[in-house]
Amino acid sequence: MLSAGSRTLDVTFTPTDTTNFASVTDSVTITVNQATPVLSWTTPAAIAYGTALGAAQLNASAPVPGKYSYSPSAGAVLTLGSQPLSVIFTPTDSTDYTSATDGVTLTVIQAVPSISWIPKGPIAIGMPLGPEQLNATAIAPAGTTPVGGDFNYTPSAGTIFSTAGPQKLSVSFTPFDTTDYTSASAGITMNPSVFDVVAWGDSLTWGYQGFYDQGDYPDDLKKLLSLSVKNMGVDGQTSTQIGVRQGGVKSVVSVAGGMIPTSGGVTVTFPTCSQSDCPTYTPVTTYGPAGGLSGTILGVHGTITIDSMTSILTFTPTTPPTSPVSAPGTPPFIVDTPYSSALPIFWEGRNDFMWTAQILSDLAGQVATVPTGQDYAVLSIINMQRPSEWYGVSGNTLYQWLIPFNEQLESIYQSHYIDIRKILVDAYDPTQATDVTDYQHDEVPTSLRAIDIEGTLVNAIGPNDTTITLTSKSGNFPISGSILNLDTGANAELVQVTAASGDTFSVTRGYGGNQTSHAAGVPMKMNDIIHLNAQGSQVVACAVAHYLSAYANSTLSTTCP
Repeated sequence: MLSAGSRTLDVTFTPTDTTNFASVTDSVTITVNQATPVLSWTTPAAIAYGTALGAAQLNASAPVPGKYSYSPSAGAVLTLGSQPLSVIFTPTDSTDYTSATDGVTLTVIQAVPSISWIPKGPIAIGMPLGPEQLNATAIAPAGTTPVGGDFNYTPSAGTIFSTAGPQKLSVSFTPFDTTDYTSASAGITMNPSVFDVVAWGDSLTWGYQGFYDQGDYPDDLKKLLSLSVKNMGVDGQTSTQIGVRQGGVKSVVSVAGGMIPTSGGVTVTFPTCSQSDCPTYTPVTTYGPAGGLSGTILGVHGTITIDSMTSILTFTPTTPPTSPVSAPGTPPFIVDTPYSSALPIFWEGRNDFMWTAQILSDLAGQVATVPTGQDYAVLSIINMQRPSEWYGVSGNTLYQWLIPFNEQLESIYQSHYIDIRKILVDAYDPTQATDVTDYQHDEVPTSLRAIDIEGTLVNAIGPNDTTITLTSKSGNFPISGSILNLDTGANAELVQVTAASGDTFSVTRGYGGNQTSHAAGVPMKMNDIIHLNAQGSQVVACAVAHYLSAYANSTLSTTCP
């Protein structure tokens, strides 16, 4: 096998009769031309529109090593119809072989879009089907590119299911581009169920704070949704206590005498810790829940109630056991969970402020109980009206804790997180000087805080006076440390009481608002430094209702624009 080019062939002839003949030689020149490789390329199977060219189509082969250059190249997306493909083959051995070309025809057919349909929320009995359930999307095959078109659902939007049980939903999709795409369809099965919205929390959830103008955000929320809303807030409770009531935080009890009797109740206690401000597991306090808390101890079902005078907890069996039940040590208390299928709103952590790890652990346990596919929301912790929780002031250590903690909640719960603190801050009244200061402090505005005492300023004061005399409509007077809101509008000012004697008070001026003169008879209000009034509760309810807009009724757009 000669390489290409001009080659010499030599021959030597040796006669048989070497006596009479001599050997002889000769030569000639031969030209060896380059060979052209024969390519093999089978016509590929048809592909759907939108499919990028790849190895399945660009698979020509040659009998010798070399490089293939395709046109169109790998990754190209071809239009519909018969499309030519070509290749140029360049052999590695360019001395002996020439380049070669070949071609095939590829058929591109209409693509069937892929339908993705994952509802964002469950179907509640009595609630109309809406965008949370009817949210199918069409995707080009073998890709992530959305395909535009019309979706026709059966049952259609607005359909209301009145009974539980599996319901088949289907969708037919008609693409706008009917040249390149065909129609497509898909179906899913959902189970309509009865569920409520349950607001878990402390006094901020329970509401009813202040002397008048009281708020209750779960009740306001109920008026905005087509679902029932249950208020499960209890004054003064920590995230741990709330978690025990909700069922996401496990707890144990000590049973007095180590025995559950056959009649009557028995005293029980929950774990405590030595530090005065650390979380307690005791889920029932004199503030609630009303009627106590039901659950099971060692297979005996009953209710734990509290004596309002002594704070002693008693476990009373629902059906007394036929014989005493031994309960040594600290057996588990397994709380009843009647709202296990509910849509929960968690607003907690204010009362165990700064116990970061405990709050996060308690919330994680509660969220873990939420059924798969059920929505929920976690609300941020709000500021108290005190300098340590203000932005931009010296000694604001608690503000420096609060903001990063809320950011941590957001990073954990993402789309389930509602920054209610920021929503309240942004709801300030710019006509009130005190609210303007609050906004600068990045705190909940004075105009949204509950009012504990209302009265008037008896004596006129100048901008530097520090002694004031007050009347009170409720008969109660502020105590040292109280925050008072004097006057209204551009003259509104916050002062802090430093000493009290009857109806006369020493105050620190310039706590917020406009430090100015105030006439006798201007209104005075003593603010609750943490709780909200009716307007503040409405702001919270609107924020939650917008989050749960899939379950909103017709009043949402007018009540919460």
